[in-house]
This record gives sequence, C-alpha cells and structure tokens, in this order.
Amino acid sequence: MSPQQGGAGRVLVVDDEGVSRLFLRAALKADGHTVDEACDARGALARLADRHYDVVLLDLALGEGAGGLDVLLHLRRLPVNDSTAVIVVSGTKRDDHSLARGLASGADDYLVKPVDPIELRARVIRARQQVARLRSRDQDLRTLGTQIERGKSAIRDAARAQRAGDPALPLVRPGLLASGAILASETVSGDLIDVVDGPDGAQTAFLIDVAGHGLGAGMLGAELRGVLRASIQGAASLASALGTAERFLATCRRPRLAAVASIGAVRFDATGIEVINAGLPPIAIVRSDGTLLLASDRPPIGLRPMASRPGTRLALPPGGVVVLASDGALHDGLDAEAMHELLARTSMASLRTWLARAEPMQLEQLLREHLGLGPTCAPSDDAALLVLARPDALRDALQPRELDGATRL
Repeated sequence: MSPQQGGAGRVLVVDDEGVSRLFLRAALKADGHTVDEACDARGALARLADRHYDVVLLDLALGEGAGGLDVLLHLRRLPVNDSTAVIVVSGTKRDDHSLARGLASGADDYLVKPVDPIELRARVIRARQQVARLRSRDQDLRTLGTQIERGKSAIRDAARAQRAGDPALPLVRPGLLASGAILASETVSGDLIDVVDGPDGAQTAFLIDVAGHGLGAGMLGAELRGVLRASIQGAASLASALGTAERFLATCRRPRLAAVASIGAVRFDATGIEVINAGLPPIAIVRSDGTLLLASDRPPIGLRPMASRPGTRLALPPGGVVVLASDGALHDGLDAEAMHELLARTSMASLRTWLARAEPMQLEQLLREHLGLGPTCAPSDDAALLVLARPDALRDALQPRELDGATRL
C-alpha cells in the first residue's frame, strides 16, 4: 500500500505506561509499521536524535521529569523532523487544556485513552498521508530552489558575458571620441552599445534597444551585437549590416520575447558621417556652430520587413557631436523635445567635463540625474546613452551656447 493510502512507516511510541506501549505496539505492528518505544522524555529525545520517524505517538503525561510537551517542542526545533507527524495522547480523563497546548505547540492530531484500535488506525493513516504531502512539498521546494539557483547563475553568467563584450569607454580614435552609459532595469540589460573598427579605417558606433527586459532581451541583444559587429568588420555598409540583423531576427523564435529591436548606427569616416535610425528616438547631430539636426526614426527591425534602410550622409566638421539614446533614457519617449532636453542637460555638459579635465565622462551620473534616479535605483526601463564627437578643436566648440532650432532629416 502506498504512503498516500496509509502504508507502513516508522512510528515512535512515547508512553510511561508499559501496558499502553504494549497495546499500541501490537496494534501498529499488525498494520505493518516498524515500531520503536520510549518510556520517558530522555529516551524519546535519544530516539529522535538517532533516526527519523514518520509518526510519533506522544503521551502528554510522562510522569517525573520532562513531559510530553517538552519532547514535542524539542522535536519541532529539529529541521530533520519537519515532516514528522505527531499525535498527542491524553489520559483516560480528557484534558482539553493539555490537548490545546499540544496542538498549539505543533502536534498534528490527538487521541484519548483508552485508544480504540480502529480510531488509532484511522489517525495514523491520516498522519501518514500528511507526511507524504509534506515530503512532496519539501521535494517541490527543493526542486524549485535548485531551479531558482540555476536561473540566478545563468543571469550572472549572461551579465558577465555581456560586460565582456562591452567596448572599453571612453574610446579615442584619430577621428572619433566615444563614450556612453547604460542603466539596466534588471541584472542583464536589453540595451547595448558598441564601437567597431571597419577594415577601411572608418569607425561605426551603434546602440541597440531590444524590446523587453531581463535575461531574454539581454541574450538576444548580445547575439544581435555580434551579428552587427561581424557584418561591419566584414566591410558591409550600414544598410547591409542592418539588413543582416533584420534577417537574423526573422529567424529568432524566443518564448515570451518579441524578436524586435531598435538600432541607431553612425559611421565615421574621413569625409563625414552616415546615420541610420531604426526605431530609436531622434538621433541628434549638433554641429560646432550650434546647429541641431535630428535623424528621425524608421520602424524597428523585426517589426515588419523593409526592402531597404538607406543611410543619410552628412558633413560633421571638427567640434560636431552625435547623441544616441534609447527611449528609456528620455522622460517622454521618442519625441524631439525630449531629446533636446537631454542634450541641454547631459551631452554637452558631460563632453565639456571630459575634455576640460581629461577624465572619463560621468555619463551615468548625469543620466541618473536626468531620470531623477538615486545612485542605487534601477530605472523602470533599460536606459542607454551613446555620445560621439569629432575630436579636433572640441574644447572651443563646446563652450556653453544656445542650440539652434532643430532640423529633421
């Protein structure tokens, strides 16, 4: 017979009366149980320290010395006996107060002497069923705990792998200065940035914002960054690289995760820049004279197929700055006013600080201030900021000034 049906188990009988122990032992063994005995609290505690019992029949009145309640309280303090069912037994004169104390102290059921064999069998069967449920619950909890730890380990591994793939910023190249910041809403961010050297000497910087949060978005973003990096290093044009990324996303099938990403990319070469915006807030191009151009967005990749995503070529003389931001970095999402506010508060000030003091930009701190976040607070959405600039004569070009009205490209 299975435990759920009240099958045989190991039972400890604790009673100071030899006749009671003999009767209970005989009745229990007749049902196939393995039975141990103890005549006092000391013997019971020794038995409980030595092995695990499925059921304990515990007389509340054990004569001299420690009583049944002391044994019960000790047993409930032992983690190994968490799944042991305790049936307290009262004397021939029912003592409701003692029974109530026993149940309040952790007993699962009770019997009153003289014990009826049929009632004893029924109570022990119910106790065995309770033990089976508790053990099943404990096993489920252990399994769940193992799964949670594995999940945490996977998230930590993914976060380390993501950080290992991040570019070392700030980055200085002959024709480019770059820095950025990412604030993750969870351990792993779905926003990523990168700066890649092409074989022709040009540099391409891009910002990825994968739809969603957490591990799934972070892993997809890391794969997408690898696809873009390989395409750019293989001398692909910006439009071709985004086309490769779009085909990659079309093959992705992730549970509970939309394979959609917003990407902004800027290619710096000797003659100027090329800009593509696929779903990000307007990309801001600030020329040294204060002129502000906004590269408006096209649909994110993976949302719906597009025949092509041509880039926009622009001249960017020394002193020019390009700012890319994910929607989580802006107060009001994708509009131009939000980007203008971010520029006024963040990019120009941070670049001035960096160039004047020759130290890394404090973009993360500035981004936190912009979003109203404390030093340890996580944003509700991943937030990323990427600032790019022509390095020559920047110190003079970035003095405080009003930005001209924005022109959309």
